[in-house]
Amino acid sequence: MNNLKTLLARLLESARADFDPKPIARPKVDPGFQDLEPLLRSTEAIRFSILSLEFWVDPNGQLREWSDTTAGPQSDCSSLPF
Repeated sequence: MNNLKTLLARLLESARADFDPKPIARPKVDPGFQDLEPLLRSTEAIRFSILSLEFWVDPNGQLREWSDTTAGPQSDCSSLPF
């Protein structure tokens, strides 16, 4: 039982060390939105809506950091152009 507590304490300490949220920037619509083709305009509107929701829910970036930490490197989306 004591080993389990030690293991859990180490896991919690490791998780706290890896958890480093950074504030996210307020989303902005593409300046050329009006000039985009209909499909690209729809895509930009969806992108902006999703990022606005994320910003509204958690502008400090804790939700994004938690999902990155929880999901692990196999689902790293940091290279996406958001």
